[in-house]
Amino acid sequence: MTSENPILTSKTIQNRIFTIRALAIIVASNFSETYQVETRVINQAMKRNFNTNLKKNV
Repeated sequence: MTSENPILTSKTIQNRIFTIRALAIIVASNFSETYQVETRVINQAMKRNFNTNLKKNV
């Protein structure tokens, strides 16, 4: 990832969001490009948040 901070337009972000079964989905690789982090970091955060929310709801 580069350390540059490119300007993201709303059209660019909209092109990265897919609709599947009426749910808005953004692929982890697109998400990581948007926030300029490695995909691994996004996946770790998703697992951590999923496990935290799961424990709260059980």
